[in-house]
Amino acid sequence: TDAGNHKDDQGKDTGVDDIDDALANAANTDNAMARLEELKEIADKFAKGDKYKGLQEGNEQKKAFDAASTAAGAVLDRAKGDPKDADQVNELYKDLLKAMRDIDPQAKSAGLKTDALKNEIESDNKLKPDTKANPATKGDSVYTTASKAKKDEFDKALNEAQTVLNGVKNADISTADKEAAEQKEIDEALDKLIKARLALDGVNTKPLEQQIAKDADIKKSVEYTKASADKKSAYDDALAAAQKLITDLTTPSADGSAAKFGNLTLDSKDAKQKALDAALKALSDAAKALDGKDTTPVPPSGDENPGSGSGSDSDSGSGSGTSTSTGNGVNKQNLINQINSTENPGGTNPGAVTPGSGSAGTTPGAPGAGSTTQGAGTGAVTPGSGSGAAGAGAAGAANAGVDNKAVNNAVENSPEVKQADAAVKQAAATLDEALAQAKRVAADPHATQEQVDAAAVKLADARKALADAQANAAKVRAAVRSRVIKGMRSRGNAGIATGANVATTGLMATMIAAIGGAFATRRMRTKHANRD
Repeated sequence: TDAGNHKDDQGKDTGVDDIDDALANAANTDNAMARLEELKEIADKFAKGDKYKGLQEGNEQKKAFDAASTAAGAVLDRAKGDPKDADQVNELYKDLLKAMRDIDPQAKSAGLKTDALKNEIESDNKLKPDTKANPATKGDSVYTTASKAKKDEFDKALNEAQTVLNGVKNADISTADKEAAEQKEIDEALDKLIKARLALDGVNTKPLEQQIAKDADIKKSVEYTKASADKKSAYDDALAAAQKLITDLTTPSADGSAAKFGNLTLDSKDAKQKALDAALKALSDAAKALDGKDTTPVPPSGDENPGSGSGSDSDSGSGSGTSTSTGNGVNKQNLINQINSTENPGGTNPGAVTPGSGSAGTTPGAPGAGSTTQGAGTGAVTPGSGSGAAGAGAAGAANAGVDNKAVNNAVENSPEVKQADAAVKQAAATLDEALAQAKRVAADPHATQEQVDAAAVKLADARKALADAQANAAKVRAAVRSRVIKGMRSRGNAGIATGANVATTGLMATMIAAIGGAFATRRMRTKHANRD
C-alpha cells in the first residue's frame, strides 16, 4: 500500500493518503457496529415478545427476521465475526429493522448515532481562532498556518457537518429506509470532516514561538550584553528571520503568493516544517553561541571566595564547596540546594557537590531518553540523568490483535505527540539555561540576595515546567495511542476491551495489512523530509 497522498481529478494533491482514508473509514465502521449491536439487543428482546411468538413456523416474516438476526449476530460474534465495512454493517442494520417492522410496525429502532460527528465538530472548532470568545482564542497553528485552499475546504466541511447535526432532531426515521438514509448522511458528513482536518497543511509553530519568547531574558543576560559584535549580530539576524517566518506562515500575502524562507517556498506542509526546523535550530544555536562573560574580579580570600568553605557555611563539615553566605549577609543555601537537587536527584550530600567544587556531576542535557518515546510513563525530572525512560515497556504494548508497529508509527507521527515532545525538549533547554544561570549566581561573591532568590525561583520553576511537560507528553501519547487503536479496529475486535460484545477480527486483519504498509511508506517519506 502506498502512503502517498491522493490526487483529485485535476491531479492536485488532496493532502489525504491511505492511512487517513483508513482511519476515517474505521470511525464510521465503529459507529455502525455500535448501532447494529444496540439493535441486535432490541431484536433479541423482540424475539421473546408476543408478536414474534404468535407467528407460525414457516411464516415468511418470521423466516426473514430469523435470517436478518442471524446475519447480524455473525458480524457481532466475538470469536468468529465476519469482516464488514460501514456500508455493509448499516445494510445489515436496515435489513434487521425492516424484518422487525414487517412483524410489528411499532418496533423500536436504535435511532441515529451522532456522537462521533458531534465530538469531531467540537474538537475541530477549537482549531479555529475565536475572537468572540472571552477570552479570545488564537486557534491552533495547524489551522492558522494552513493554505487558504485547505482552510476553505475544512471550513466548508465543518459548516456542512454542523448543518447535518442540527437537522437530526427533525429527521424522519419512520421507516428503515428513511433511517438508513439519514444515518448515511451523518456518516458522510463525518467522513468528509475528518479527511478535511487531516488534509490541513499547517504546521506546529509553538516550539519556535517559545524560543522567540526567550528573547527578552536573553537580551538582558550577560551572554548577550557583553557578547562580541559578530555573535550578537548573528543572534539578532536569526531572531528577525524567525519572527518573519512566523508572520509569513500566519498572515496570507495580499496577492495570494507563497512566502519564502531562504531557498524554501512555503507552499506545502513539508516545506513549512523544514523552514520551522531550520529557523529553530538557527535561533537556538545563535543563542548558545553568545559569548559574553561577566568580568567582575573574584576576591583572593575571605568568606566570599567560592570553593573555600570548610565551616558551617558549606553545610558539608569539610572539603571544597560554595559558601552559603557572603560577607554582606547574602544566604545562598536555598539556591545551592536547588542546584544539587537538579544535578543529583538521587539525594547525594549537598555539601560535596556544591558549585565551585569541581564535582558537580554531569552537565545537564536533554531530558531522559524516554521523554520522546511512546509510553505512558514519565522520565526523571532532572535533565541529564539518562534515566527518564518514559517509554519503558515500549508503550506497554498495544492491545492483542493490533499491529504494534502500525500503532506506534501512527502515534509518533501524530501532530499532538510531536507538539508535546517538542514542549519537553523546550522545557529541558529552559532548565539547562536556568541551571547555568543559577551556578553563575551561586559562584558570584557579589550577587545580591535578590539575585540569588530570583535564580532559585527560576530554577525551581524550570524543573517543575519540565516535569509538567513530561507528564503532559505521556498523557498525550496515551490518549493518541488509545484513539489510534480505536480507529484501527472495528468496535468488537478480539483483544480490545471496549465493554461491547462485538468483534470484527477479519476487518482488523484487512485494515492492519493495509495501514501497516502505508505507515511504513509514510515513515520513510517523513524521515527523508527531516521531519522527525
